[in-house]
Parts: sequence; C-alpha cells; structure tokens
Amino acid sequence: MNNLLQSVNHLFNGEIVNKMAAAFGESEGGIMKAISGAVPAVLAGFVSKANEPNGANHLLNLSQDASNAGVISNIGSMFSGEGNILDKGLDMIRQLFGDRLEGIVQAVSNFSGIRSSSASSLISMAAPMALGVLGNEAKRFNLSAAGLAGYLNDQKANIMNALPAGLGIGSLLGTGGLGAKADAKYEQIKVNYQTTDKEERKGTNWLLPLILILFAIAAILYFMKGCRNTPAVTGEEVRDTVVTMVDKVKEKMREMVQLDVNNNLKIDAYKGGIEDQLIMYLRDKDAPIEKDRWFDFDDLNFEVGSATLTSSSMRQVKNIANILNAFPNAKIKIGGYTDKTGDDAVNKRLSQERADAVHKALLAEGVKKEQLVGAEGYGSEFAKAAATDPEAVREKDRRISINVREK
Repeated sequence: MNNLLQSVNHLFNGEIVNKMAAAFGESEGGIMKAISGAVPAVLAGFVSKANEPNGANHLLNLSQDASNAGVISNIGSMFSGEGNILDKGLDMIRQLFGDRLEGIVQAVSNFSGIRSSSASSLISMAAPMALGVLGNEAKRFNLSAAGLAGYLNDQKANIMNALPAGLGIGSLLGTGGLGAKADAKYEQIKVNYQTTDKEERKGTNWLLPLILILFAIAAILYFMKGCRNTPAVTGEEVRDTVVTMVDKVKEKMREMVQLDVNNNLKIDAYKGGIEDQLIMYLRDKDAPIEKDRWFDFDDLNFEVGSATLTSSSMRQVKNIANILNAFPNAKIKIGGYTDKTGDDAVNKRLSQERADAVHKALLAEGVKKEQLVGAEGYGSEFAKAAATDPEAVREKDRRISINVREK
C-alpha cells in the first residue's frame, strides 16, 4: 500500500500553494510551513477516529464520499462557488476533531505564523484531500472498516514522526500518547539547544555521551551475535551504525530560522543549510570562485525512481530562486549525483533528468536564464559509498548540488 502521508503531501504542489497564499493573504513560506504541520495532524486525526467505537465505519463513509465526489481530481475548484471544498472540509474536520479542533487550528497558526482563520481554511482543505486519498486506497484494496483501521494503524508511526517538533499537539490528537511523547522530546531539545552561540556550545555536550551509549549497544550486539554462533558484527558495521544514528539525531535537531537575503526579503530555511551557506558565500567578496566547491540541497527530494520533485521540495527551490534574484550577478551550475547501486548508464540518465528538473523549476520561479549556466548529471562518478554499504550511508551520495560560477 502507498505511504498515505507522502501521497497527501504530493497534492500540495507549487500551483496549489500559490493559490492558497493568494486566497488567504499569506506568504508562500508560511503556507508551506503550515502544510507541514496540518497534513500529519489531519492524518493523526484519522488514526484517532479509526480507533473510536464505530469511528472506522464513519471514517470509511467519509473517505468513500470524498473519493466518489472526485475531490482529488477537482482540487483547483476549491476556492470557487458556494458550498465548495473548504465548506465541506470544515464540516469534515469538525466530525474528526470535535472540540479539539480549535486547539489544533491555533497550534498550526502559532507554528507557521499564519492567521488562525488561514490555518482553519488550510486544514479544511487538507481534510477532504486526505479523505479522497484514503478513499481511493480503500476502494483500490476493497477495505472494510476493520481493514481501514488496520491500514491507518500501520501508517501511524510514519504519521506521528512527521509531526513537526514545534507544533505541540500530540496531547490533542488522542493517538496512544506517541505524539505527546514526541512533542515533549522535541520541545526539550528546543529548550536545550537554542540559537545563541553560548547555548550552542553548551548543547554539544550531548554528543559524546550519546556516542558512548551507542558504542556500548553496538558492543553488546557484537558479543551476543558471536555467542549465538551467528556471523559477528564487523567493526565497520558498528561504525556505520553509530554514524547513522548520530546523523539521524542531528537531523532531528535541525532548526528552522529566518534568513535575511537582503533588506526587503527574508526566507525560512534551516540554520546552516544550503540557503544559509549560499548567502554567506555570495556576500563574501573575498571568497574565491572554485569549480569543485558545491553546495548540496538538503531538503530536496524526488518521487522514488523518477525526476519528479516532491511538493515539499518547492520550499527550498523557491528559496534558492529568491537568493539568485537578490544576487543578479550570480551564476550557478546544477549537478546531479547518484549512489553506486544499479546500472551506471541508468544512474547517469536519472541524475541528468533530476538536474534538469531543478533547472526547470528554478526558471519557473523567475530565475533569469543567464544565471543558470548548465545542469549536468554525473551519476555515480563521484559516489564515495560502496554499493554494498547501508542505505543510510549511500543516501549521502544521492543529491543535487549547486556550484557558483560567478558572483
């Protein structure tokens, strides 16, 4: 079965985000941030509803109605006419969330910085879209109410893990406490690792104890496997496991900040991410142009095995476009890379198609053609990890990067 969260997120493409921003009178950045909280919140509401008495039957009926009404194929009509998708969606989310709705709307509003009325409209749109996807899945696999509940429970961990750290609505969702625990954990991380330099230095104290704990766990596994006369874990596997787990913890701690592109423009981006690095580099007149200095996109993804950008990737594409527009003398080349698995020729073709897709997306966001001096797919030519390395190690070789040719 499909990943429900991913399927719903894909519906929020650049065109829909643009229409929402215009209709609600909000920035595209604020809308995209709100979507990142609203979609998993709505899906968590589905999980909660499916586990209530007769809730799965109710949810199945709602999802079938949305599917039969063709909600997914008529998203563009959501802002027109009486009794449109937003009106129907408001009724749906009231049925889903009941008296919890006001708290969830306010949480999305506070998290994203958009007005509560805009957050309410956004959630009202996300609900029927998500129900349409769910109804299509139920129809595709001929799910009963019990089957639908099982399907949603299988998706639960993925949905709860997608709830942003700063949203803080786990306790409102009624999903077995998982969301509340996740929110508490990440709220504590946010408290411990604030943005001042002093606190950042203090915050790094977690890393050494964590590494020691992970090595201890790996050592126990090493000896236990040996005692069971099964192949022992190698030193390289222990190292890779620790590196991967530390990287995942650090990834969870990434902090979204507002960056000043110029006096008139601010963008939401990860601290230390590609946007942050690129702005500093373009501002630094003494930093030389180097053909081997590449800036890696760190929030850009494609649908599996394709060159189709996910809707969530458009936030970073728009950010890079804004930066290039603010530095009109800058010229860049786009590079696409894959890992070493699979056929070399296929990898090179895919990397070229993905580099071209980013090139096209930047042009669509208003970047001048002369600022984009090329897009090249290198396949696995520069991949560092072996084809047999763990997935978490190889994924670092699959990337899209930017090289500045003029500034």
